[in-house]
Amino acid sequence: CKWVVKVQGAYAYDLEMKTFNIPDRTDFLQIDTCPAVGWAAVDSVDDCDASGDRLTGRTLGWQFDSYVASRVRLSTAVPLVFYFHSDAADVGQGFELTYSARSCPGSGTTITSAVGSLTDGPGNYGEYAYCKWTINLEGRSTNVIRFQFTELDIARGASVLIEECQPSQYTLDGTECSELWKEEGTDAIPPPVLSSATIFEITFSARNQYDQYPGFNLQYAPICASGYFSSAQGCTACSTDVCPAGQLRSSCQAIADSFCKPCSQSLPANASWTSGCEWTCNSDFFEVDGTCVPCTMCGDTETEAQVCHGYTDRMCKPCSVCSDNEYEVQPCTRSSDRSCASCKTCTSAEFEFSPCTGFEDRQCEACDRTSQCQPNQILVGCGSGERGSCECDAGWTSSDNLTCTDINECARGSHDC
Repeated sequence: CKWVVKVQGAYAYDLEMKTFNIPDRTDFLQIDTCPAVGWAAVDSVDDCDASGDRLTGRTLGWQFDSYVASRVRLSTAVPLVFYFHSDAADVGQGFELTYSARSCPGSGTTITSAVGSLTDGPGNYGEYAYCKWTINLEGRSTNVIRFQFTELDIARGASVLIEECQPSQYTLDGTECSELWKEEGTDAIPPPVLSSATIFEITFSARNQYDQYPGFNLQYAPICASGYFSSAQGCTACSTDVCPAGQLRSSCQAIADSFCKPCSQSLPANASWTSGCEWTCNSDFFEVDGTCVPCTMCGDTETEAQVCHGYTDRMCKPCSVCSDNEYEVQPCTRSSDRSCASCKTCTSAEFEFSPCTGFEDRQCEACDRTSQCQPNQILVGCGSGERGSCECDAGWTSSDNLTCTDINECARGSHDC
């Protein structure tokens, strides 16, 4: 049986043998290291260092009887190959082995975000630590990259190396790098490191098996002009959209966009947000010392003289009364006064059809003999509001003021005139 263990970014493995029961003859478990192969495919146990540990009952000093072991072993090989072999002579219960990889977060990967941080991980770094990151910002909106340590405490012999790289066709990984900054065995935070390159390699190495320290935390981001912030895509324009009422836009930070956040002050009862963190009292309320109180209500025979708004209460006054020569156009309410209009005056060619009352205007109609008088009558005194009267026309006479008779017919005795 063969197992190949390859964990991305791992610099060491902790191996723990839980059980081991292999006969003390030709059966064995072999652990091989593969430093020359690296991350390439391991097709055969012969690809790796054949000088790895060959564990049998004799080499471990253990007998054929069953037992449980708790021995811990550290391997620095990446990757590892486990090879188990048994012949036809003996059988046994075999073995159980567990492993856990030691690595730095993100080690062994290529990072394309223009903002990020690198660290050896929480707590003290482990034995034989070796971690490497590649940052590739080609195509990002970056001018100058700023590297800043927020934590740095490494043992003597341990180092953090930052290299600037350029594309190259003459190297195996396609880049050619040169040292930008290196620090060894220190707990002093250095000044920021600036670079205009777009490709970087950062290497953390702590080969000492015994000295273990807290390690480091390295942050990086582009330096952006005013009105821009550092994002994963590079320098990005800060947001300027107007926030909804009740929210306020925060300041744009070096590595964070501005955002809408709730107003720090609370909204008073009976109030509403207007814009930003400004508020106003609701209808029928006005502000007094930061609170909204009810407006004064006008009585049934009163109307509003001053609007209730902002910091001012409502003022009321008695409803207006129409004069004798006026009529009501709009009734008096609590929010609007009574509206009056002058009564209409009939012209010299009109008479009053209906009078002006408190609620209706005067109606006038044109003086018209045909509509007002009988045949052979004339209209006398109509106009300026007066209806006038009907009288017999010339050559006609009437005994009852209703019917007019031709005077000539009266003379001949044809009618009782």
